Amino acid sequence: YSLISILSLATGMTTALLIVSFLRYETSFDANFADNERIYRLNWVSKAAGARFATFYNPVSMLLAANMPEIEAVARIGLREHQLSVTDTDIFASVGMVDNDFFRVLSYPALAGEPDAVIREAGSAVLTEAAALRLFGTNRPLGEVFTIDGKHDFRVGAIVANNPANSHLGVNIFLNNSNLEEVWGLGPLLTAGNSDTLYHYVKLAPGTNPVATLQNATSLLQQGGFPVDQMDLILQPLREIHFTTDLQNELPLVDDMLGTAKSQRPKSDLLVFSAVGVMTLLIASLNFMNMQTVQFAKKAREVAMRRVSGSSTSMLTVQLLCESILMALLALLLVLPLYELFIPYFSTMVGAAVESESIFTPVRLGVLALLATMLGVLTGLHPAVMAARMPTVAALRGELLKGRSSTRFRAALVILQFTFSIALIIGSFVVRNQLNYALSKPLGFEPDNVLSIELPDAAARDAYPTLKSALMQLAGVTSVSSGTTAPTRSLSDGVGLVPVAGDPERPFGARSVTVSEDYFSTLDMKVIAGRAQSADFPGDRKPPLSADRPIARGGIVINETAARQNGWSDPAQAIGQRFYSTFIVQGVEARNEYTITGVVADAHYGSIRREVEPVIYFWNESFNPNVMLVRLTSMNRASVVASLEALWKQLIPGSPFRYGFMSETYSGLYAAESRTFALFIALASLAILVACSGLYGLASWNTERRVKEIGVRKVMGSGVWRIVVLLTSDFSKLVLLSNLIAWPLAYFAMSRWLENFAYRIDITPFMFVGSATIAFCIAWVTVGGIAAKAASAKPVLALRYE
Repeated sequence: YSLISILSLATGMTTALLIVSFLRYETSFDANFADNERIYRLNWVSKAAGARFATFYNPVSMLLAANMPEIEAVARIGLREHQLSVTDTDIFASVGMVDNDFFRVLSYPALAGEPDAVIREAGSAVLTEAAALRLFGTNRPLGEVFTIDGKHDFRVGAIVANNPANSHLGVNIFLNNSNLEEVWGLGPLLTAGNSDTLYHYVKLAPGTNPVATLQNATSLLQQGGFPVDQMDLILQPLREIHFTTDLQNELPLVDDMLGTAKSQRPKSDLLVFSAVGVMTLLIASLNFMNMQTVQFAKKAREVAMRRVSGSSTSMLTVQLLCESILMALLALLLVLPLYELFIPYFSTMVGAAVESESIFTPVRLGVLALLATMLGVLTGLHPAVMAARMPTVAALRGELLKGRSSTRFRAALVILQFTFSIALIIGSFVVRNQLNYALSKPLGFEPDNVLSIELPDAAARDAYPTLKSALMQLAGVTSVSSGTTAPTRSLSDGVGLVPVAGDPERPFGARSVTVSEDYFSTLDMKVIAGRAQSADFPGDRKPPLSADRPIARGGIVINETAARQNGWSDPAQAIGQRFYSTFIVQGVEARNEYTITGVVADAHYGSIRREVEPVIYFWNESFNPNVMLVRLTSMNRASVVASLEALWKQLIPGSPFRYGFMSETYSGLYAAESRTFALFIALASLAILVACSGLYGLASWNTERRVKEIGVRKVMGSGVWRIVVLLTSDFSKLVLLSNLIAWPLAYFAMSRWLENFAYRIDITPFMFVGSATIAFCIAWVTVGGIAAKAASAKPVLALRYE
């Protein structure tokens, strides 16, 4: 009984401690930045498309800072991947173009040099220690020079600490954004009011009300000519960025120097793990309390003799309570090595850099010892008081736990244990089925055998026609296409088109994707009405606007959701409908006119946590594709990839060759969730095992207490099966009552969790019936095995008992 008590409590405490370490890590994101409670990132929501963006129009924050004294400082950062060269070292890495005050807003500990001063110099760079080691092989390369894209030289002026794993930023190379236009080669982006390529951070003055600041900022932007009537401005707290999973154009989720993941996690996941931790610890504590009751009952005669010898009730209570505390502390001694053993596996499963050193400090170990002592007191107090106050005569007879109140108390503990266990079983059913649904739901495209290749720069995009022509000659290649984005990637910005017969003040908003020919056939996206754009119809491909061509026409394809939002219940009704958008080009009013040629089935571009958005697919004469798509047969995949890589290195040796199979990328969207909730199921199973151990101990004691009764029943003719049914029936009633309590609680909790998914499973009666069946099986196997062993013993042994 002591072994069961200690092991089960140690298991519960270890599980709870692992989860507490995980929660502490998750809630510590971006706490490394000084004054983080006053730092916000500017986001915006497109009212038309309903999409949220992490980037904002480039000049916005500077306009706000110049006119709003409540803004203490602002910092923008733009990211783009470049080739970095040092002597014989060449790497591709993200480079951050930042404002002068970047390190005033987002503070990094300086390791060498003065980063705040260096970042203001156009020809200087600030590197993290990891970037310095990667480029120069030393962590203090002050004064050293590296080259970007073979033509822009920068001197290392300062070294800062690496990005912590619990920071949303993964940038390692910082340059002043006065270099942005030259290095990026895209014109005057910093002042372009229609471009949202930068991330904006604002640091508010102490005591500033962010709600009032947001209202003032909205008014100021409206005066500045920004389309605030078409958007909602958002001040996103810095500490909330990690928990926001629905933003488009989000920062890279991997630190390209350290390789650490910056995966985002909805807060609902933390609630799920908190619930598992609390329930596991409660199950273990209830189990410990039950076992303490049993152990004190076995000391009935000892308690009686101590009372006869002069011990008072308070002395007996303290003695028994000290035994309970000692066992809780023994469990804690077992927790520490268990925690150290399992923390690496736990960290890998949840995809978080949870470290064991965080608890091995004198203060935290002291807190753990205090908590274990309190747990020993709370779980041992009632059994100790009950045992110490038992009448001496009853104790001498071994009747320490007889009586209705004692029976009800133990029954209540078993009911609570199994209520939590059944709730965890139901939760495991829901989590498992939802993840299976996520990975098996029709996606609107066929990801198998589709190769996705990055087109990272102008050289790669210019080489696309040659690459396509060469690939189509290879055996095993059935189709090649390109686009500004593809499923499993973020959709690009929203676009507003006005129906020809509609209100110009109420454009139709949707997400835009510009595609090349064969985009839909390459992805096997089903055209459910009309047709896809095609070279057989020259009018489908829209030419660029210019002063000489103020009107340009082309064909567009929309998805099912876009058709529904326009009021067309039958997709065929959309065919032939016309839209337009107007611009000012070189001082002349210009107009794009579009005709819907087809409607395609909805396709998931991201997680099924989000609803499919309305999408418009454009086909333009000139555009900058970001991804090339190659559909292969199931044969010769490896040889096609090898041929493509060789061709790539021949045509564009200066561009990195990065590819992936779309099916693997899609699975990767759920890889973290799959690991996380596989761990949820494992922890739930562990909690159930703890409950079983307690039930086993209680059943053993209960059977031991009724040995004489079993012997008499056997002599009177009862068979083994009848005795087993008798002994298990009491526990079956408790399990039944536990189900009735657990079902509504689990239904409410898991319904709330499923609300985080736009497309979700239904919670079916099978999950509740299945959980009840499992719970009864656990009880019957645990109790029935002990009962069968006792019922099979010779009656004479039972009758001679005591």
